[in-house]
Amino acid sequence: MQILKVEDLRKSFDGEVILDGLSLEINKGEVIA
Repeated sequence: MQILKVEDLRKSFDGEVILDGLSLEINKGEVIA
């Protein structure tokens, strides 16, 4: 998966309910990576 910023995800999903869960997982993933 390509590294995407939270802002980019917000623009793509545009207020998706799952966005909150994905944001947390992505933030953890970035720290691990």
